[in-house]
Formats: sequence, structure tokens, C-alpha cells
Amino acid sequence: MVLSKVTIDIPKNKTYKDLIEEYGDELGVLQREVRRLNLSVNVVFEGWYDSFVGEIINQQLLPLDSRGFDFYFTEAPTSEERKKPFMTRFSQKIAPKGKLAVFDRSWYMRGVIEQLMDDSNPLMCGQNPALDDNALSLFTETTKKEIIHTERFDRLIDNINGFEKTLTDDNNILIKIYFGISKEDRVKRKNSWKKTIPYIIDKRSMEKVYREDIYVIKELLDRTHTEHSPWSLILVKQDLDLAILQTMKTIIDQLKPAIEHAQLKLEKEYRNGENIPDIEKIDELTGEKEIVHYEDRYADHLAKVNLTKAYGKKDYKKKLKKYQNRLAFLHYVLYSQKKAMVLVFEGWDAAGKGGSIKRIVQSMNPRFYRVIPIASPTDVDLRHHYLWRFLDGIPTCGKTSIYDRSWYGRVMVERVEHFCTEEEWHRAYDEINLFEKMLTDSGMIVIKFWLHVSKEKQLERFNARAANPLKQWKLTDEDWRNREKWDQYYNAVNQMIEETSTKNAPWVIVESDDKYYARVKILKTIIKHIEKEIPGQEKVNKKNLNE
Repeated sequence: MVLSKVTIDIPKNKTYKDLIEEYGDELGVLQREVRRLNLSVNVVFEGWYDSFVGEIINQQLLPLDSRGFDFYFTEAPTSEERKKPFMTRFSQKIAPKGKLAVFDRSWYMRGVIEQLMDDSNPLMCGQNPALDDNALSLFTETTKKEIIHTERFDRLIDNINGFEKTLTDDNNILIKIYFGISKEDRVKRKNSWKKTIPYIIDKRSMEKVYREDIYVIKELLDRTHTEHSPWSLILVKQDLDLAILQTMKTIIDQLKPAIEHAQLKLEKEYRNGENIPDIEKIDELTGEKEIVHYEDRYADHLAKVNLTKAYGKKDYKKKLKKYQNRLAFLHYVLYSQKKAMVLVFEGWDAAGKGGSIKRIVQSMNPRFYRVIPIASPTDVDLRHHYLWRFLDGIPTCGKTSIYDRSWYGRVMVERVEHFCTEEEWHRAYDEINLFEKMLTDSGMIVIKFWLHVSKEKQLERFNARAANPLKQWKLTDEDWRNREKWDQYYNAVNQMIEETSTKNAPWVIVESDDKYYARVKILKTIIKHIEKEIPGQEKVNKKNLNE
């Protein structure tokens, strides 16, 4: 796709000031529509550093209600942000429904600085202190054009495009504007800047900056100018008011059709009665059809599981102690090498997730791990993309996060209970794979466990809990309701495993009719993955781990 340059025709009977006032009023109206229709709008401003980006952005914000937008000037990451995957801190700032988020620089400029210019540490765990900790880093370091032919550059492009597609697929509005400047205008700007900020000019040849960096910027824009998330290019000349008008027009022209589409969709839902959920009717119309359809299409991964595997108590205690000791050592190795790990636990009710997690953390230093139990989303969570509420739990370098339930609720509970549309849970498979790729691309270990039990074993455990006063709290009405939909969940799990078990983030199905066997297998699996990722550790206890 070719970047489109923004142009504007100025009526003869209008001045720049008149049009700026008119466009400002229109932006205010559109902002109120965004709030009414519960839309998420994200405006990204990037541009050459001598193109008055800040001044132009300010004129876009003045007509808006300050309660309806958040403004972010993207600077260097904090010490904690540096320890997490690159895109995490931007994902957390995406506008909730009903608001705008405005980014003065974004994942683009910071991607160049943090992901491409710092060759000292590709995983960003302990960034090169030689790089300036502010937005001027790009002005004082040379970006070589050869960097566009590297794996790191390709990985950055993939992460950005995947991130933006996830947003737009979820009906978030994304407007991207790049401010360019011609060579002639840059020369004029240079002469005026020398009087006010000569230290920047003196640090680096402006012509060298342009010759070297322009290759990287052009390639970055070309490869992220997509159908779902295009760039608008505004050439800033000496007349700043023209650039302000062009920017306003760009935002208005992209907001209008998005608002009209949302309004038409809302009207259609009201006409069809879709705004009033009727779960019984939905089950009647789509439930059985869905089950038959997916039974035939996806392999039955769960049917292949041998649930007779078991350990005796004596053998279990011996193995448990051995593997816990080994994991305790490896967890310190992870911390010392700043290697983060994410463990995801999903499974049938009463499959033993809590007991398995307990046996894992018994051997870990509490300073270096965090167990994250996932409950139903809050009202605040529901104003964001469904992955948003899991971002805070992403571990920093050297730490481990253990999710007791996770983002896979989207393709299980929310699918079966009709808390999201069919289109939304279908789309979630790709979104989850992109999300987990972001984690593994940053160097994290990601392991996902599905704890599988037979329907008979589950009923046995339910009855045991009901009869035990100390465990009755574990059994809820929801557990019994979920059991009634066993077949629907069974099909959803098979499809989930097939769609989201990837090379770098595989599913491990755990035979859990015997809790002893399940706990040992989980410990062994974690140990194997750590040893594979850490040089020099893979040969230790090789015989025991392959039993």
C-alpha cells in the first residue's frame, strides 16, 4: 500500500483561523459521539523531530473535553517497564470504551530506540545505559539503514502489526499520523532552531541524520501501512496553521465513518432485539448446531489421554521432593539470568489446579513468583479489550507468573455461556497466539497446562467436597452448571488445543485422574522447559527426567 498524503482545499472566503474554529467544534461533537456509542479511539502521532509535532497535537486537544481523553507523551521506559515485553506498556494505555487516547510518539519511535538501536541486550532486560533516557535519543544516535535487514527489525514489525490488528479487529479505532518535512523546509527550520536549541544541532549533523535514519523510517512506515491500520502522511511546511488544519481534517475524516458504522450497527441490534440477551433462545438456536459442527472438524485430543496413569504414595513423595529441589535451583537460575516465565493453568473443575500450583510454589522463593487467580471481569475490565486485564500480571525479567485460569476463558467459558459473540471467540485464537508470541519473542518461557479428568472422576470429587465441611467452599452452583454442559466444554477445549498449541507456547495435557501423577508430570515439564532454555542445564538429571 502507498502512504496517502493529506491535502486540503481552503475556501476563498475562509481564513485558517475560521477553519480551525469550525474543525474544533466538529471534533468536540465527534468526541461526544464517541462517548455515547462507547467507542475506543486511539490517535498516534509520529514524525520527524523538527516538524513541530507537539504544537500541532496541542491544537487538536484544545477543543476536546479533558475528561474524555488521555494524553501520553511516550518517553523512555521505567525500570519496571524495561523488564516486560516491549508492547505491554502501550497495550495498557489503549483507550477504554467511550474515550480517546492520544499518543505523542508511540511504539514506533520507542521501537526504533529500544528494540533496534540497543544491540547490548535483545531481550531488554537491563537496557544499555549509554542510550539517552528520553525522546532525544533518536537525535543523538545514528540509526543505520542495514538494521532493516535484521531479524530484530522483522520481529518488531510483526509485533506492531499483530498488536494493531488485534485492536482494530475488536472495533477499536486507530488513527496514525506521520509528520514529514522536505529537505528545503528542514534547512529553514535548522537556521531558526540554532538560536534556541543549539546543543541538539551541535551533537549531530542534521544531514547525516536525514541520510541515515530516513531509510529506517521509510521502511517502518511502509511495512506498517496496512489495510486495517493505514498511515496518513502530513508534510509540514513553514505555515503551521495548514498542518494543524490537515491534522484536524484527517482525524475528522476517519472518525466520521467509524461513528456512522457504529450507529448503524446499534440501530440494527435494536431492530433485531439483539440488545436484549436471551440465553435460552441462543442455546436453542445455536447450541446443538455448534457442537455437531466442531465435533467433526477438530481432532479429539482429549480422547487420546490415558487417565489410568498413577503413582503410589511412597513413590510420589520421593519424586515430588526430587523435582521440587531441582525446580528450586532452576528458579534461582532463571532469576539470575533475568529469564521470565509464564505458567498457565486451565482444566476441568476439581481437576487439581490449585493443588498442583501449591506444589510448584512450595519450592520457589516468594520474591520471584506471583500466583494470579482469575475471576469474572469487572465493569472496568469490560471497557477494554479482553486481554487488557491480564497485562498487569505479565512478569518482569527473572520473575514467574502463574495464572490460575487465564485469557483462555474467552474461547471456553465466554464461548459456551455466550458472553461474547461467535465472531469474537473465533477471532480470539489468532489474538491469543499473537499475544503469546509477544511474550516468547521477548524471551519468556510460556507453558500452558490443561488438567484433564474423566467425567466420573469429577463427579466423585464433587461429592467428596460436598461431604467435607472443610472443602465445601470449593464447590459452587456454577460448578454443577458447568458439568451439565460437559459436551460443549469438551468440544471447546479440543478446538482450543488445536488452534493455540504453538511451538513456543505449547499445550501440555495432564492426566489428572490421579493427582499424584499430575503434580509430578507438571513439575517435570517445567524443569524440562527451563533446562532447554538455559544453556548448560539441559543435561542435568536427564535420566531421571526421561523416566
